Amino acid sequence: MNNMTGVILENITTVLAIVFALAAAVSTWRDRRRMRNGVFLLLALGFALLSLGRNDDTLWLPVVFALLAILAVPVLGVFLVVNGVVMLRREGRSIANLLSLAVGLLVLLAPFLSGLLARLSGGPEAPIWVSMLPFLLFMLVAYVGFVFCAFLLYSFIYARTTSRKHPDYVIVLGSGLIDGKVPPLLAGRLDKAVQIHRNAPEGSRPVLIPSGGQGPDEPRSEGEAMAEHLLDAGVPSTNVIAETQARTTMENLEFSRALMEKPDPVITVTTSSYHVFRTAMYTRRAGMKAVVRGSKTAAYFVPSAFLREFVAVFLQYKWINFGVCAAIVLGCLALLWESYRWS
Repeated sequence: MNNMTGVILENITTVLAIVFALAAAVSTWRDRRRMRNGVFLLLALGFALLSLGRNDDTLWLPVVFALLAILAVPVLGVFLVVNGVVMLRREGRSIANLLSLAVGLLVLLAPFLSGLLARLSGGPEAPIWVSMLPFLLFMLVAYVGFVFCAFLLYSFIYARTTSRKHPDYVIVLGSGLIDGKVPPLLAGRLDKAVQIHRNAPEGSRPVLIPSGGQGPDEPRSEGEAMAEHLLDAGVPSTNVIAETQARTTMENLEFSRALMEKPDPVITVTTSSYHVFRTAMYTRRAGMKAVVRGSKTAAYFVPSAFLREFVAVFLQYKWINFGVCAAIVLGCLALLWESYRWS
């Protein structure tokens, strides 16, 4: 028994990699639309890397990945700053368009802020709590970075999900009009729905439901303009039902489902590529059995859009994420308390 325990402890990273890989497989098999699938998968990959790096012959693996991670910080920061400038030039000034620029500057400045905190904490007269700040900052950033990587990894995987069943209905999510007309971003979602419609067998082609209400700055509803675009693309009017009241993604799904006549329909939802996984999470919340398909998005728009998607998903699980962050803070306070006790 002791020998077996020793073997397990010696190969603990391998055991954990297998456990999390199995957890990812089971969770994904039960429902592909869960954020925890990405978390389990990333943990499995991380422990697998540590397991490979345990042997002398493969010790270079974690070293290489560590160097890549260090080099990725300035590269990522510069990329986000450049993307932020492009977003402002092409899309105009707004809080959403400033997100990429702000995160890029934060990434570039983070090492300098950490160095400043470390220098402050290194002084002989500095209080103990100051020396804890760099570690606390690192732990919080590491957690948020881990969740972001899990989101990015699984978003990429889910976006390549396919279904063998031909849908009965295709919901097209609205995204705003420009002067009452369908802009390129929204046209991509509609064209994806047209593609799905044409690829279906003759006689069983799906009904397309363009969904979107009228915004305060729009002369007509998004659903109406989207339906017009579909008709111009050659979709028969009998296969188009406009939904013109929705103002949020959840309303897009719920109001569109209310227009469906079949009791247990096969549903596909089309949206932009960056919005696929979060939409899939919404379909799960709405109790819909649906597959989400993404349309191509302009390359310059993707980084900023993914950041916005991540923030939305992070806040969607705010109790879990803020709970973990609070646990990190409490852990640091406990370490600080112990250091005061022994000082």
